[in-house]
Amino acid sequence: MSEISSFFLKQKKTLFRKNAVIFNPHIAHNKLFLIYDGMVGFTSHEPLDEKKIVAIYNRDQIFPLREVFSPASREYYYIALSNVIAYEVTHQKFLDEIDCNPAFSKEIMQHIAAQLAEYEDRSNILSIRNNYLRLISRVIFLSERFGKEVHGQVFIHVPMTQEQIAQSTSMSRETIIKHLKTLESRKLVIYKHNLITVLNLKLLKEELARMS
Repeated sequence: MSEISSFFLKQKKTLFRKNAVIFNPHIAHNKLFLIYDGMVGFTSHEPLDEKKIVAIYNRDQIFPLREVFSPASREYYYIALSNVIAYEVTHQKFLDEIDCNPAFSKEIMQHIAAQLAEYEDRSNILSIRNNYLRLISRVIFLSERFGKEVHGQVFIHVPMTQEQIAQSTSMSRETIIKHLKTLESRKLVIYKHNLITVLNLKLLKEELARMS
């Protein structure tokens, strides 16, 4: 068991129902959460709406880390996208563990580095000018982060509406529909009931490389 898991699993367990606002900048707080089960969305938009989710956190991810080290001046929210089981700890108890446990501190730095890498990947995706290639890059990103391979196909277990995909790629819903149909016609993905299944990840990557 990792140092992070060992520490958090000793803390208070909390259940958040789907659509619950876990972090609200208008309410005083001093807590940090480790997701044990479920998905949490990040947004800086009001009114709160799943369509405006710009980042998704899942099992074993910690949030909101930056509040511990550098409280944000702008408003942002964390919302339960499903029923969520999380372990919570106060900022001070978390900082005390960093001070006295070098192995824990090292894992936290690795965790932060991994989160930064994910944001860098998303920035790189958004920098792609061609909409079709940007969508393919986003699907590959989701496959590698949330996908589960079954019989050669990759099932992305994070439900995403067309509006959410559009929001996360800075495209219109109409453009997303058009390019999803293209990917489906080429037998690269299936999009059904807000879930994406990649039929052949290797071919999808080759499609990206071929058209780049």
